[in-house]
Amino acid sequence: MSLYEYLDILAQGYERIDFLWNIFIAVHLAIVGGIILINRRIGILERAIAIIGYLSFLFVNYRSVVDGYAYQSILLDEIAKLGTPGRAGTDLLTYLANYDLPGRIAFLDYAYIAAAVLTTLAILAANVLSRGRRGDEF
Repeated sequence: MSLYEYLDILAQGYERIDFLWNIFIAVHLAIVGGIILINRRIGILERAIAIIGYLSFLFVNYRSVVDGYAYQSILLDEIAKLGTPGRAGTDLLTYLANYDLPGRIAFLDYAYIAAAVLTTLAILAANVLSRGRRGDEF
């Protein structure tokens, strides 16, 4: 494969990762916004279903993002093998070889754990956080 083909596949992979992050953010905004704007009491069964659905989404999204980054890591390793000093694209290859993808992958665990804890707590406390509700209706 040529350098162009590798870079094209790399760009497509980052588009997929960006899409998955956008879904991640949109779901969290929808949940938090829904909790704030709701004007009725949310029952225990509804909260349980919301938490199960949310955690299921989070697991699938997490696995997809981790898989996407793992694929990118393999591509970056393959691209690093193409480097030839003095050829066009050497600076780009050097940048890609030094890109801190493992650091981003390590960050994922913390980000998803924090999101899971905070969002689950928000769902559990929905009656306290919702607009127009009194705090004693938890």
